[in-house]
This record gives sequence, C-alpha cells and structure tokens, in this order.
Amino acid sequence: MHKWISFRSGQLIALLLLASSLAVQAQQPDPTAGAQDYAQPAATAASFSDIELKSFVQARQSVDAIRAEISAQLQNTQDPQETQKLQEEANVKMVATVEAAGLSREKYNEIAQAVMNDPALAQKISQIQ
Repeated sequence: MHKWISFRSGQLIALLLLASSLAVQAQQPDPTAGAQDYAQPAATAASFSDIELKSFVQARQSVDAIRAEISAQLQNTQDPQETQKLQEEANVKMVATVEAAGLSREKYNEIAQAVMNDPALAQKISQIQ
C-alpha cells in the first residue's frame, strides 16, 4: 500500500506539471511544419528574480503541506471516486497556493524544473529556505 500512496502523491505533482506542459505545447508551433528548431533554452538561476525564487519557496512549502495532507487522506480511502475527488481538491488547493504566492502555474513549474536540472539554482533555493 505504501507504494500506491507514493504513486498517488507523485500524481499530484504530475497534475501541476501536466497542466503547464499542455499549455506550453498548445502555444508552440508544430516542429514538423518547418525546419526551424523550436527547442527552448534551459532556465538557469539567472533566469529568475529573487522575488520569484522567494515566492517559489513559499509556494513549495505550502504545496508540500497540501501533498502531505492528501497523502494521509489517501491512506484512509480505497474508493477510486473518493481518491479522484481528493486529488482534484488537492490540485485546486495547490494551484491556489501557487497563485497566492504571486506565481503562475507555469512559472512555478518552470522554476521547479530548473531546480531539478540546475545545481546552482537548487543551492540558491536551499539558501532562501
């Protein structure tokens, strides 16, 4: 059951990332339509303002708290409909938390992706905390 809960918790993160990636895909032209390369440059520590990084840290702490709360609730349910309802509620709360911190979902996800790929940015984030 522990693996199932970890899987469900991971799905919550994926919901935020999925919403962001779908929005990005909808905005990008079809790369098969021409020879132009549409690759986006990777975001780095210098790509984000100190205010954005502080907002990210604040939002991430709240998102982590929501994730912990939903994980506890998911442990107590076996009903797939209840599971889906809890996940949807958690997603709404996480998005609201991110937006209340002054970030869009897209910016939050962009910073989160950059933190995973840029050790310098990860270090900078850990110093803000």
